[in-house]
Amino acid sequence: MKKNFYFLVALCISWAYTFQLQAANVMPTAGVFYNIVQTPSNLVFGVVNTSQPCVQTAANKLTQAFEFIPVAGKTDTYYIKTFLGMYLNKSTSNAWSTIYQSTINDLSSEWVITDDASSTTAFRLILNFNSKYLATDAVTENSYFYCDKTADNVRGLFTLVPATIPTELVAAYNSLTLGDISAVTSNMTLPAMSGTIPIVWTSSLPLVITNDGVVTQPDKYDAIVKLTASMSQVINSVTYTMTKDFLVTVKAKTVVSEQLAQWNFTGSSIYESNGSFKVKDVSESGFEGTIMNDARIRTIGGPSTGRINVLDLGNGTGYFDMGTEIGKAVYSLGDYTMCGFFRIDDDYAELNSNGNFYWSFSNSANTPVDMNGYILGSLKAQTVEVTSNLWSTGAQSVGLGTNAPKNGWHHMAFTQSGTTATLYIDAVQVAQNTAFTNIPSVTLPKSGMTGTPFNWLGRSSYPTDVYLRKSLLYDFQLFRVALTADDFKGYIAVGDSIAKLDLAYLENPNVILPELSAEEAALTLGDLSAVVSNITLPAKGTLDNTISITWKSSNPALIGNDGVVTRPKYFNANDTLTATLSKSGQKLTKAFPATVLLQAGTEFAGDLIVKYDFATVTNDTIVTDAAEKHFTGVLKKDAKIKEIGTTTKYNVLNLGDSIGYFDMGPEVGKALYGLQDYTMTAYYRIDESYTNIAADGNFIWNFSNSTDAMN
Repeated sequence: MKKNFYFLVALCISWAYTFQLQAANVMPTAGVFYNIVQTPSNLVFGVVNTSQPCVQTAANKLTQAFEFIPVAGKTDTYYIKTFLGMYLNKSTSNAWSTIYQSTINDLSSEWVITDDASSTTAFRLILNFNSKYLATDAVTENSYFYCDKTADNVRGLFTLVPATIPTELVAAYNSLTLGDISAVTSNMTLPAMSGTIPIVWTSSLPLVITNDGVVTQPDKYDAIVKLTASMSQVINSVTYTMTKDFLVTVKAKTVVSEQLAQWNFTGSSIYESNGSFKVKDVSESGFEGTIMNDARIRTIGGPSTGRINVLDLGNGTGYFDMGTEIGKAVYSLGDYTMCGFFRIDDDYAELNSNGNFYWSFSNSANTPVDMNGYILGSLKAQTVEVTSNLWSTGAQSVGLGTNAPKNGWHHMAFTQSGTTATLYIDAVQVAQNTAFTNIPSVTLPKSGMTGTPFNWLGRSSYPTDVYLRKSLLYDFQLFRVALTADDFKGYIAVGDSIAKLDLAYLENPNVILPELSAEEAALTLGDLSAVVSNITLPAKGTLDNTISITWKSSNPALIGNDGVVTRPKYFNANDTLTATLSKSGQKLTKAFPATVLLQAGTEFAGDLIVKYDFATVTNDTIVTDAAEKHFTGVLKKDAKIKEIGTTTKYNVLNLGDSIGYFDMGPEVGKALYGLQDYTMTAYYRIDESYTNIAADGNFIWNFSNSTDAMN
């Protein structure tokens, strides 16, 4: 399985081609490089994000120079090749998108020049694969090309202009090499010149290789460093620049195994710490992860199949946090594999929502804000995506584009070997991208970080995305080599494991530890129908003291999670204490309803709870209610007390003409919590001139748990 990684952009210029008959007016000359000009915009073919064809403002860039290579035996048919040796192809992952790739792809790489009636120098391009015309969707800088256009699309008309080629610069580019850079352990000699052209070097990881070639070996994980050579030549006052990238593997001082992590959730790997369950990966790395929120360990199987622990993500915000240490390994990845088994419940209705990630290794917990890169594996579209930014900028992906199957165990695996990314479902290759240049060790590292800090199973780094729910996960593994289809069938034993998991689930989909069941049945808090003092809440089992018990109150202001009781005023109050019993990652819950008696002497003598008649006002703002408890409220904003009448006078609340209101105070809310049968009444008068009565709001009263009901 072990493979060394080496990457070098190579440029080859060929000057002789097979002779063929040309019929179109426009006949590119063999060996000549052209700017392809879009008319009438005068923008030219270019490159954005290293592999995306687009139109750009003409700028004498070598990335805007193209060669037309005749396809043998076909009239007016060419491969269109960039100056840096990439071919214009239809993307394999999208029906209409185009992409630059290092090799041709049969008919998806063949472009037919066809005349246009507008002139003898204008032409259009047809893709042989589907007979669709090439054009952009816009005429602004970096607008992408698509091959789904019509024969008269105004953005699909082109002319050719010979491009200027700086020959000394090209020769310097072609001749520049660094030798074997697949296992560097000492300082490098970086040449200052290539031919007659000076070189400026830049390192992507100066802490590992400085710009002048000084090497510092990492302690544990190999580092892949991108060294970029920048070279320039001036012709007729125009500066031409070329950059050449070398991916250098700097060997770590300590050699680690090819398997970097494996979480199979065996009982011996699970332990409790500070109220949370931790799970160690069973590889030599020993990474520690944490089961979060309502995720839990679930056991499936029985005597016939054997029992298997799996991760149950629950139906809320459950996920598995793999910890920060594994992020250091992620920063070192060149060739690598991520894979794991999954089972999605048949009744899970949100699989098509954004999110539903099996794995996510991210530099941020809020990618839309920080935009600093991740690796994700989605079961929504069975897609793996790697980016230095976010989904819309610099991202590369490989996937099926269809949701994962439900109601059965399956296996998802992603490998990267060089610039070839491959997706396997159930050990069968289902998608591949041969221009996958987003290598984690080059794409992900950020200044000030030593590894991806947010490494999760079942959760997205996009906060509005859904969590993966109603799903079971098993045996997630990370390798620092690219496994093959044979490895998945043999070494990982995908087929045999799926059969074993399916049979175990069929025998018993949810095995509860007998000691948990016994402890749950025995757990009691006594009579809670008239609570007047603190409650002792056991933290451990009595039958099995290795079982931990945590408590949650439905109203912590009444009974705290620690059992401390605060007796209410005015009315008796109800609460529910819920015990969570845990062992080996499994959990059971048991609820205990409780009634807490009111404080003596605070009960109401009559039925009238509160009456604000605005007769008693202090300092023009504080109003005392006329009922027995004499609650106080406060006039807010431009609300005022107004006296009306002559013979008989009344104080009334005048809300004003803007944002005035009356705050009845929190004590009224406490009394409200104790009500069952009740009545609310009030007198009101609305001025005839008020025209906004039909608008939302206009409440006479409002008793709320929040000042923002929408959140």
